[in-house]
Amino acid sequence: MQSARFLRKLLFYTVGVLLCTLLINLGSSWYDPIARLKSVPFRTIVLMTVPLLFVYLMLLSWFINFWYTDINGLYKLPRKWQFILFVLLATSVIVALHMMVLHVAIGLKTGKSIFSMAYFRADFWFFITPLLSYCCLLFARPQASLLPFHNTRKALLDHHALLHERVVLDSAYQELQQHHHELSNDHNYLLQHQEGLKTKIDALLAESLSAQENNDEIIADMRAENQALKTRLDLLLDHDTKEVNKILPSLQKYELDANGKWPLAWTESRIMDTLMHFIWDRHLSHAVPPGAVRRVYEVMLILKLKKYNLGVYVSGEKWVLEDEEAAILLRNPWMVTVNADLTLNMLYCNGKFLPGVQGCGKFNILIDDFCKNVLDEKVKHDKLQKLLLSRHFRKGFEYFWEPDRLLKMDAAQLYDTLGKKK
Repeated sequence: MQSARFLRKLLFYTVGVLLCTLLINLGSSWYDPIARLKSVPFRTIVLMTVPLLFVYLMLLSWFINFWYTDINGLYKLPRKWQFILFVLLATSVIVALHMMVLHVAIGLKTGKSIFSMAYFRADFWFFITPLLSYCCLLFARPQASLLPFHNTRKALLDHHALLHERVVLDSAYQELQQHHHELSNDHNYLLQHQEGLKTKIDALLAESLSAQENNDEIIADMRAENQALKTRLDLLLDHDTKEVNKILPSLQKYELDANGKWPLAWTESRIMDTLMHFIWDRHLSHAVPPGAVRRVYEVMLILKLKKYNLGVYVSGEKWVLEDEEAAILLRNPWMVTVNADLTLNMLYCNGKFLPGVQGCGKFNILIDDFCKNVLDEKVKHDKLQKLLLSRHFRKGFEYFWEPDRLLKMDAAQLYDTLGKKK
């Protein structure tokens, strides 16, 4: 590949040298070149000029290679001054050598000197012009020189750059090795820590399984106790009904609305106390027989006890609600969640607060007097008294008593069923 390139360059230079030879030797006789071409000395001069020009080209190739070596300190100058110095020095050397050759050749042949005004006025300019042009081209494109061009200065700079990069890479490699060692140590530590965590997790799983078994036993015991309480309450149902009837006296007469379905005081004025007594006289004043369907109006409140919901009925009964029963109650608009542990049936509230102990800043929810008597006599639960006393109640409790909200309440939803009494 390089040999073919050199042959193409040599062919190009050969043609150029032949043209320059004709220009140098025929330039001053451009008005009558045929007479000089036919002369015998011209042929001899042409044969001598061709190899002489190749010698000049090789000298210029060596000179441009020397110019781009680190030995030459002129590369530190600005590029413009380098160009001027190179062209002057290269041209001066070639011109001096050419003049010496011509002086010797012409002096031996004719005995005359080449250093005459006639030569400098005519033939000299046809030699110096292509020489200056080639020197300018050679400085701009040193690769165009006849002999191979080697930029040793660039190679040396590249070598120094490579050495610097190698030092940087060696330093980076050392840092990477150090980081690799640190990461290996961290990895080993994490593996050991992982084993310790796995052991702790296994122990926690074992404890969790043991606690789950204990919880299952507690649930089974609670269900058995609940069933026993239901059986006992069924036996005491008649006696309890009589006592409840004493606590909540019946009101027999009500003025009904146009449909004859609800009390007029409820339909027009939304008086909650009238609606409660109406439902009490119609349904709650008599005992609910076993197997009867349970309805929403029977549930006075729901207590949240860990994973279970405890329903407290108007009759004073307490039952652990099934998940389906609790879901039905909590979806009913009459059941309003007061706080995280208490949900009240608003049928048995009057929507007012009383201040608690003086200075505590808390308020007590007012339950209807009839239901309050049931709680006092049947539900001995201190936590209930605390739940009815709070500094902040949920917005749903206050929103329920707004006039627009009360007008939208449907008393028929109090008759939604929960399931049969067991």
